[in-house]
Amino acid sequence: MPRTVRRWAFCSVMLACTWQPVAQAGETRAAVAVNRFAFDLYAELASTKGNLFFSPLSVASALSMTMAGARGTTLEQMARTLGYDSAGEVDHDASGGLQRKLMAPRSEKIELNSANRLYADDTLALAHDFTQLTRKVYAASVGRVGFARAPEAARKAINGWVSDETRGRIPSLIDSAAAIAGSRLVLVNAVYFDGEWEERFSSEATRDLTFHAPKGAEPRKFMASDASLGWLETESFTAIRKAYGGGTMVLEVYLPKTRGALAAASSELTAQRDSGQWRRFAVLPVALKLPKFKLSWSGSLGDTLQEMGMPLAFSDAADFSAIARTERLKIDAVEHKAFVEVDERGTEAAAATGVVMRRATTVRPARDPRQFVADHPFVFLIRDMKSGVIAFMGRIEDPRLD
Repeated sequence: MPRTVRRWAFCSVMLACTWQPVAQAGETRAAVAVNRFAFDLYAELASTKGNLFFSPLSVASALSMTMAGARGTTLEQMARTLGYDSAGEVDHDASGGLQRKLMAPRSEKIELNSANRLYADDTLALAHDFTQLTRKVYAASVGRVGFARAPEAARKAINGWVSDETRGRIPSLIDSAAAIAGSRLVLVNAVYFDGEWEERFSSEATRDLTFHAPKGAEPRKFMASDASLGWLETESFTAIRKAYGGGTMVLEVYLPKTRGALAAASSELTAQRDSGQWRRFAVLPVALKLPKFKLSWSGSLGDTLQEMGMPLAFSDAADFSAIARTERLKIDAVEHKAFVEVDERGTEAAAATGVVMRRATTVRPARDPRQFVADHPFVFLIRDMKSGVIAFMGRIEDPRLD
């Protein structure tokens, strides 16, 4: 019998960047940039109502790859949006090295993989250096499709690959042929995480408890455990950290100390504060009650990314001249889809980010454990403990099991 696992999978559709051997300092800088982007993106998306779930690592990775083909002001805007102070700080070697290390083998209970695939219209003349880099750096083979002559076939090719890489959790990244008809280039990056809790919850301890959602209090399924967990208190939040197998990946849950204060408390969630406190979790006995949840989320990130500071990449004045020197390209749309389920065994999730490119017109418990009852809206994230990188992030306003 195959062992039961819980999975996270993320997929991004973008352009490609470069990778070569990396210095540790560069990888640290790249990790810091990803986390800056994570909190900035969360802040932009937090105004939307309901549950929220996305992969900042996936989106940042895909956009970083896109920057390899960008030049001039387009590159400058993208660099700042992705958490760098300037384009001069962008180190694609470091970014690629960080991603490569994240994919290194872990314990038997954790698997983290990445795969890439470049889809180009069969009439697009890609720059040789660009295709060589994507193949060498990201093992991204080039698939030729007919975005203009056969968009439905192109859609099926992309969706089939995404579905395979996300174990069927994202069966359709591109919803319609019309969404890519006339597109010129798409790169699909899929990140897949398969993990079990280091210490599972007992299903016999799961009970109905009241969850105080914005729309009213409702009974929801809560898991329970008494164990040694990471514990952190800030002015506005109490947070716990629960490990997946081996402890190299963890779940962090940030619960506002006051019900109904998630929006206000979220202002405390910044990359600057996170960089100073993510290593400061103390290991304490905790009586944990955490709701099971399952949700799907989708959203168009194009407008959000422009508001975050990179409008030029979406305009006819975009400079992606390092991708196709005989043709002007721009980003037409950025779509993100995500699925997550958290239960007694662990976590299963999948997500996909799509960027459509078009031609531009010019530890054990003590007697008195700390109490952590996540019975009102909270923020959660999945972090790699070696680098500190936030791979996945979300918000639960109602842990309904869809």
